Amino acid sequence: MMSKLVAWLRIAVATTLLSLNCVVHILPLLAVALLKIVLQKTPLKSLCDRVLMLITGSWIQVNNWMFDNLTSTKMTITGQPDAMMDGHFMVL
Repeated sequence: MMSKLVAWLRIAVATTLLSLNCVVHILPLLAVALLKIVLQKTPLKSLCDRVLMLITGSWIQVNNWMFDNLTSTKMTITGQPDAMMDGHFMVL
């Protein structure tokens, strides 16, 4: 009985942290993306690209920390591409 309670509590905490992480990163990501659209033909566009990459990298690092420390799931990732500032990425 106690182990089920602990499991449900752990799920609730992980879900809350994952949701909070998404909100914390998505709001600034959307704001900078909208700014990038407005500044499309200016030198500030490249600054927006760098900021978007930093926000995305932070989001991924926090998600990785949560998976490493809050779950027993182990992932093996091979063949990671090099970061391309002028390219597009899909994060799953």
